[in-house]
Amino acid sequence: MNESSTQFPPFSIEEVDAGIKTIKLGKAAGIDGITPEMVHHLGPRAREWITRLFNKCVITKKVPKVWKKTKVVALLKPGKDPKSPKSYRPISLLCVLYKLYERLIMTRISPIVDDQLSCDQAGFRPGCSCCGQVLNLTQFIEDGYKKQLKTGAVFVDLTAAYDTVNHKALLFKVAKMIKNTTIIKVLESLLNNRQYFVEMNSKKSRWRLQKNGLPQGSVLAPMLFNIYTNDQPQFRNIRRFIYADDLCIATQSKTFEIIENRLTEALSILSGYYKQWFLNANPGKTQVCTFHLNNHQANRILRVKWENEELENTKFPVYLGVTLDRTLSFKEHMRKLKEKVASRNNLLRKLANSKCCTDPNTLKTTAVALCFSTAEYCAPVWARSCHASAVDAELNQACRTITGNLKPTPLPAVYRMASIAPPAIRRDTLTRQERDKQLSGSRHPLYGHQQPPQRLKSRKSFATTNGLDGSNPAQHRLEQWERWDRSTFHPTVPPPSESLPNGTSFKRNEWVALNRARAKVGRTQDNLHKWGLVPQPTCTCGEPIQTMDHILRECTLGPHCTDQDLLDANQSASQWCQWWHEKI
Repeated sequence: MNESSTQFPPFSIEEVDAGIKTIKLGKAAGIDGITPEMVHHLGPRAREWITRLFNKCVITKKVPKVWKKTKVVALLKPGKDPKSPKSYRPISLLCVLYKLYERLIMTRISPIVDDQLSCDQAGFRPGCSCCGQVLNLTQFIEDGYKKQLKTGAVFVDLTAAYDTVNHKALLFKVAKMIKNTTIIKVLESLLNNRQYFVEMNSKKSRWRLQKNGLPQGSVLAPMLFNIYTNDQPQFRNIRRFIYADDLCIATQSKTFEIIENRLTEALSILSGYYKQWFLNANPGKTQVCTFHLNNHQANRILRVKWENEELENTKFPVYLGVTLDRTLSFKEHMRKLKEKVASRNNLLRKLANSKCCTDPNTLKTTAVALCFSTAEYCAPVWARSCHASAVDAELNQACRTITGNLKPTPLPAVYRMASIAPPAIRRDTLTRQERDKQLSGSRHPLYGHQQPPQRLKSRKSFATTNGLDGSNPAQHRLEQWERWDRSTFHPTVPPPSESLPNGTSFKRNEWVALNRARAKVGRTQDNLHKWGLVPQPTCTCGEPIQTMDHILRECTLGPHCTDQDLLDANQSASQWCQWWHEKI
């Protein structure tokens, strides 16, 4: 599309089909009651009608009135005071067809917009991610360590950034960037005369007119906000790290005084910019921190003022969900991460102990989605920390919940039966994947990074890691797993694999008994005696010691089972598990 043209080529059915495929299922419907599933199952005639509707909206510069009506749900932010209105995050439930219309417009204009956005902005752009931007900041700090420089950083907070966007100012900036009057008028038709009501605790507010701001949940909102803030001032000797409305400005010097002067001057300029464009700076929540390796100056704080208010110094600033610290040890981040995974483990245990959804495949999928995804967020940033293994204990517990194994079971056996690679190997693979993206992806925030000479051998920055060397991530995980796990288990324990072993069709109690028998670690009298829970290891059948091998092959109280039966999880293994599951 020629950006200087006033024409807007009509949408094609192929564009609509491609847009429908991007709609996420399971999302709430808007005011019109149309769900994503309904749109996904539309037939050819309905899709043709929607295409004509979208094209008519472009021609007339109007959209159906129901598309401009929004239900806003207030969600309480974690750890916030429920009595304070500022503790809630407003989520707009927009009409699905309206979001599809926005998606088609965004697809058309994104190539024009993306080429003109600042390279410092990494939010909601192809080839960029939260992990890449946090790596960009931490690598900047690591480079400062190598140069014997101190790094001062200010984490700027804006009050309700999306809600304070001025529509006229936004359209002015869009016009300067896109230079297409048709698109400007189409966007104006989407922003003007929007109405909303808020629902909370089953109570509804009256309808209100949205005079400013971008609705949370809108497909176009992130791109429009990037355009709106694209002309933020740049500063000499100061780096900017931007992700949507999250801004960090950082500078390096040998002295604290120079850092303080630079940051104070930069914030003063930012104040003028924010006032000019109707954005509300929040000095009370803006934080400042220094990063250096001079332990004798560990308690030195930066005295930086913004709008006549001295900013709060924090030892543990949070940027895009990652808790940093002065030496980038990530000890505090790992403590928080361990608590998060522990709370998710509680949910996983409740699911495993329920009467439904106890299928091993379901438990594994849930564990990966709830526990492992949380524990591996931005893993390339902190995976080389000596504290990274602190979260492994909770991940081990997640695998025990999947398999039903007891705590004394050797961890390599637990990983094999849960069919999940050990946490350290998963983190290493993620780091290597990110390294490949950084080396080959021109849009990666760290692309083309030039590493300064190595000064401290103890510091292992992201830039010193290797990539996957062309291997597949799943293949790399399996190879590293086999290299790491050279344990000689009983042949009943399956080899390393990311597919669950045989027996997933068993009931939950039988599946647990099967895995305990495979690992040879169960609640036998011999083990209970070793753990100090019973006085004697005697079996009820008269055998002086009740071991797992005894109840598998010799005990006269129940059926017998061979090692091959356990590995195959056949009928004999099923009968044995049905008999012994309450006892082991």
